[in-house]
Amino acid sequence: MHWPSKKPSLTPFFSLIFAVSVLWVLAIQITDSYQGEMKRANLEIENLSASIQQELLATFREIELVQNLAAEQIDSNIFSANPSQDSLNKTSELLLRYLNHLSTADTIGIIDSTGKLIVSASLNPASNTVSNQKLIILAVKKGDAGRIAIAKIDNNKLIFTQSIKTKEGNSAIFFSTISQATIKKILTQFSKNENTAISIVDLHLNTISQIPDQLAKLPHQDELKDFILSGEKFKTKNSYRNNTSIQTNIRQITGSSLFIIVSNYNSSYLSSWKHTALIYVLGSFLMLGLSLMMIYYFWRSQRLNQTLIQKENKLIASEVRFRQMIEAMPIGLILARMPDFLIMYINQPAAQTLDMPQATALSKRAFDFYHDAAEFKQQINQLTELKAPQNIECILQKNTKEQFWGSISISMVQGTETQMLLIGMMDISERKQLEAELKHQATTDILSGLFNRAHFIHSASNEMQRIQRHQRNASLLMLDIDHFKRVNDNYGHDAGDLVIQAIALTCKNILRDIDILGRLGGEEFAALLPETTPAAALQVAERLRSAIERSRIQLKDGQIIQITSSIGVTEVSILDEIIDIPLKRADLAMYASKRNGRNQVQYYKDAEQQL
Repeated sequence: MHWPSKKPSLTPFFSLIFAVSVLWVLAIQITDSYQGEMKRANLEIENLSASIQQELLATFREIELVQNLAAEQIDSNIFSANPSQDSLNKTSELLLRYLNHLSTADTIGIIDSTGKLIVSASLNPASNTVSNQKLIILAVKKGDAGRIAIAKIDNNKLIFTQSIKTKEGNSAIFFSTISQATIKKILTQFSKNENTAISIVDLHLNTISQIPDQLAKLPHQDELKDFILSGEKFKTKNSYRNNTSIQTNIRQITGSSLFIIVSNYNSSYLSSWKHTALIYVLGSFLMLGLSLMMIYYFWRSQRLNQTLIQKENKLIASEVRFRQMIEAMPIGLILARMPDFLIMYINQPAAQTLDMPQATALSKRAFDFYHDAAEFKQQINQLTELKAPQNIECILQKNTKEQFWGSISISMVQGTETQMLLIGMMDISERKQLEAELKHQATTDILSGLFNRAHFIHSASNEMQRIQRHQRNASLLMLDIDHFKRVNDNYGHDAGDLVIQAIALTCKNILRDIDILGRLGGEEFAALLPETTPAAALQVAERLRSAIERSRIQLKDGQIIQITSSIGVTEVSILDEIIDIPLKRADLAMYASKRNGRNQVQYYKDAEQQL
């Protein structure tokens, strides 16, 4: 080979520059690949910890709902000094019936404010060894503020406590026990393999449940204690000990003193990365040796060509793996090109959810399956500003224009040529329907169909704040059915139920949609009339009283019941701090109507002069 006279002197210089460049690129590549592997491992264990938390919170919410439903039906006699055995038996049967609806709890019971056990029910009475003393300790320790407490009874159990006001106004503390087997069953669902350890611990790192059972010691105990004192929501720690990599995530279960600890032990962790890094190093030094003779001729072009081929092959293989992965996923996934949002790929679950063939979806844009395209635009704006995945629940529409509730997650990924949107989709219509039903049950009086007392107080209080803020007029009506006890005594409670339903229907027909109407209990009803002066409220009350007087209720046996009502009216003043104040005035006016002969309307100021 013939070299020009001046080029040999330049060769070492260019070789040195090339060597430094190769080592620099090698360092960046190794560093990036290491950080990427670490991020992937940490994200995987954090997602697993978050999934376990959501499953446990769903279990606690199910128990809380059952306890609330049971509280509405318990017999108030059990809170007396000497409750009858019949009341205790009925309450125990009620608790057992609700307990059968729970797949997670094995015991449910009631204790009073002093910690005394009133009644309990268990799926396995022989194993129910909950003692009064332990329940007293639990009640004193947690009180009204506690939701989840831990007591060592036989084996470790979770005790879910809840302070509840019954419909008769009695205070009670409900408790439900969740066995260690149930907790372990939940944890087992998330155990990926034998290298994954999951533990549930309390503030003092006492283990409540764990898998596998032979786990001897929690990793990083000092750091776990520091995390508990720090008040952080979750933390991930990586360590390397005895040729074994340990990724540990500790997360506090929202609203409780319990912590989830997930650890992943892997003796071969980063082995593939080390192998790849070793290949990079050896290949780089080999190229450096060859470049001394070929730096001006073939090395640059050949290396560039080889690199392009390798990247193309990797890209093809990566695309195949990606398509296989997202087709196998149970949730719908869509890839849309930015900035025109044209759908480039859709997996089979997403196509089934949208009720269209996959090929048809490729001609549409991502916002076409949103019922309101403005929600899609808002989600994209937040994604652009915050640079973080966006999750919302909104109304979507299928290819047939049928609407349904969906959970949407959007994140931005880098494609080969442009940025892409990765959209995750799940149909949550059944869950939304269940939530609506539960909300209706929690706010509606079952017999009359009106607001129950708690929801009426809540809604009326919110309306009072608006009235005070804008200094508007409002009035309050209190209605009581005259001689309602006689109806129950003479015709039976079924007839009384018909009377209450007839009164509720009459009130709905007379009052406006903006009026807040509720049944406070028994035969008492109340209505808040916004934008209504006392004079107008008296006219409305008189129409209501007259309509009730004219109504006739026919029983199944043909008997006709005629009823009347006594109504009290008061003005809602901007000086009234809480709804209880005008309710008290309206109640006094209503009882003045009863004293004056019933079947009449009484204004509070007029009634006040009679006192």
